Amino acid sequence: MHLKATLIKCTKLFFGDIRRAIVSCIVSSLILAGGGVVTFAKTARDWLIQTSNTPTPLWVTISLILLGCSYIYIKVAKFQSKLNHQDQSNKSPPPQYSEYQPTPGVFVYVSKTSPNREWYCKHCADVENTQSTLQMVHHSAAGKEYQCHKCKFGFRILSKE
Repeated sequence: MHLKATLIKCTKLFFGDIRRAIVSCIVSSLILAGGGVVTFAKTARDWLIQTSNTPTPLWVTISLILLGCSYIYIKVAKFQSKLNHQDQSNKSPPPQYSEYQPTPGVFVYVSKTSPNREWYCKHCADVENTQSTLQMVHHSAAGKEYQCHKCKFGFRILSKE
C-alpha cells in the first residue's frame, strides 16, 4: 500500500472516530443539561407508586382473568392438536408398507412393492422416520433371532417341533 493511501485511510478513521465521539458527547450533554434523566426517573417512580396504590376496577380484573384463560386455552388446544397429529401418524403405517405379526406380540413392517420378504423395524419407521431392516442374528434348532441394527430391538421366533 502506498504512503498516501495509508495516510488517507488513517485520517478518515481518526476523524470518523472523533466525529462519533463529538456527537455522543453533544447528545449526552443535551440530556443531562435538561435534567432529563433525573426528571424521567422521578416521574417514572412516582407513576409506578401511584399505579400500584390505586385499586383496579372490576372490569380490568375480569378482563385480565379472561385474557389469561384464553391464553391457557389456546396453548392447551395447540398441544392437543400436536398430540393428535402425532398419534395419527404413529397409528397408520407408511403407505408402501403393511403391518405383519411374525410372532405373537411383535409387529414389523413388510414392503408391499418389494418382491423379497424383508422385515423393517416398526419403531424406527414410526418414531425416527428411518427405514431399518431387521436382520437374523442367530439361527438354531430352538428358533431364529432377529434384531434391528439401529435401535437394537430384537425378538425370537420359536421353531415348531
